[in-house]
Amino acid sequence: GIATTSVDTSTKTITINGITAGTATITVSATEGTNYSAADDKTISVTVNRIAGNIELDKTSENVAYGTASVSFNVTKHHGGTITAVQSGTSVLGVTTEVNGSRITVSGLGGLTAGTKVTIKATSGQTPVYESASADYTITIIRANSTITLSSTEETIDALGHTTVTYTYNGDGVVSVSSSNTDVATTSVDTNTKTITINGLTDGTANITVSANAGTNYNAPESKTISVTVNRIAGNITLDKTSEE
Repeated sequence: GIATTSVDTSTKTITINGITAGTATITVSATEGTNYSAADDKTISVTVNRIAGNIELDKTSENVAYGTASVSFNVTKHHGGTITAVQSGTSVLGVTTEVNGSRITVSGLGGLTAGTKVTIKATSGQTPVYESASADYTITIIRANSTITLSSTEETIDALGHTTVTYTYNGDGVVSVSSSNTDVATTSVDTNTKTITINGLTDGTANITVSANAGTNYNAPESKTISVTVNRIAGNITLDKTSEE
């Protein structure tokens, strides 16, 4: 029903209760009494409007690391309409939404570049009593963490010799190497083969630092260190003669 009504004859008050959105006609009539004939019926035209709906989310924004395929959020409170979820604003290709009860899952995020924003509008639909209501949930793709792993962290070489250390790196920055003492050892890196070359120069010790800068989608990793010891090599001397008569 649209509306119900009741009358208090002692106060001559008619109460009208709105139930659902729509229109109704309230008819007011009176029966014939002892001294009076029945009165003409009167009508009251009633329009019942929907009231404002409501929807609340467990979170309205979230930073999501690059490479994360999907995230979820929940509708924690709403007025009972059907829940839907769609992208709002600029649509990002490949991003999809799925509603399962009050839980909304956003997928297709794994290939999005750091800095991309995706806004999802969650809506509790119109009901006979409530207008629809919406709330936004914004995802920001941020850089993921990266790591460098070395095949060795300690090396001993001879002066004038060299050695190599390989590494693995899951980021997208540029790997670089440096020596703490270039009089003792120098170093270079081949990023194609992921190989670090260490050249021993003179007797002593040096630390080779392996680092990478932040790239488009990955943070700079924690730098790694290779401790290098360079040993003297055997000397030599040659005489024009070793004895004489």
